[in-house]
Amino acid sequence: MAFIILATNIYDKPWQAFTLFFISILISSSIMYMLGRFGGYKLCSRIIGKKDCEDSIAILRHKSQIYFPLMMLFPLFPDDALVMMAGTLKMKLKWFIPSILIGRGIGVATIVFGLKIVPFEEFKSIYDWVVFISLRLFWIMIIFKLAGKLNDKIKTSNNDENRGQL
Repeated sequence: MAFIILATNIYDKPWQAFTLFFISILISSSIMYMLGRFGGYKLCSRIIGKKDCEDSIAILRHKSQIYFPLMMLFPLFPDDALVMMAGTLKMKLKWFIPSILIGRGIGVATIVFGLKIVPFEEFKSIYDWVVFISLRLFWIMIIFKLAGKLNDKIKTSNNDENRGQL
């Protein structure tokens, strides 16, 4: 994220920074996915560490349908570890590619264009920053709460379909 912020200050036009970083993120995500896909768990645990691998596997095995695109959207998650583990778990490309394109694209666009939209120079007190950060955290929590409900609904419908096939 620091490099994205730096690029927005280097390039005159925000779309130049967006294009540069979106393409580079797509390339790096593809490489990490292929490393996970063809290198397996052993390679992943050597590159990103055993604990991060375990954590990523736990998240992706139980919540990948809904949470994976959201985790690509927000900069708080270890995106590279999750992408590599998605390859290790052989996540379908028809789910992986749109998740990366949309999630990482919106994430980069939010940083690049958001820095130009949000009037940070008008933040005069700590109160302004607290309100700004609190509102962002509130909406992130709402999004993940709704995603959890959607994930539960999908699991329930998948379980019902599996029972019907027996």
